Amino acid sequence: MTTASACTHHRFRFCSKDPIGFRGSKWSLYEYVMSRPTIMKDPTGLVCFVGPCLLPSSYNFAPRSETECCSDAKASGIDNDDLGGVVCCDGKTVTCTWNIPITTSVSAKNIISDCIRKHEDSHHADIVPCKTGICARGISRGKFALLQVHGRNTSECDAYRIEINCLTSSIAKCNGDAICEGWVEHYIQESIEGLLKYCSGSPWLPKL
Repeated sequence: MTTASACTHHRFRFCSKDPIGFRGSKWSLYEYVMSRPTIMKDPTGLVCFVGPCLLPSSYNFAPRSETECCSDAKASGIDNDDLGGVVCCDGKTVTCTWNIPITTSVSAKNIISDCIRKHEDSHHADIVPCKTGICARGISRGKFALLQVHGRNTSECDAYRIEINCLTSSIAKCNGDAICEGWVEHYIQESIEGLLKYCSGSPWLPKL
């Protein structure tokens, strides 16, 4: 909201436009929580809560695209500065890549983004199913049904194996570019550290 003086010509309506555009209302960019502020709330400007759930089933909303889901997840801060993650968005499970800090090689960024996506895709089977129906609207990080076997996190252990295999098999896509290869090799080492962290006690740890 802006100051009262700045809102003089906007009396009886909210001054800030909805950050999710017409996905928040069919008719107005200024409508807040379906014009029901006494029973609903929208703390992030991205979703609408009524009681413990989100928009009521009678409200006809257009589900966001995967790109919009990932963008809105980052805007709301649930990316936690991670390179990638799985989110529940409008009732569907979505893989996102966010904070890959590579500006010197487009090829390296594409390779690493693809391999991180494969890492996160492998988690889908281990994520608690996203809410559906009346509680489907909104974004949250996927919740793991954490699997511990012999002291290791099996979901992350398997995901890092997939990521390392992807990175090592994709380095040829750098076509001999030293900067690209350097970035990929750097992320291979980081992934190996993740493998060692999450695969503790695994009898097949050395087998990548």
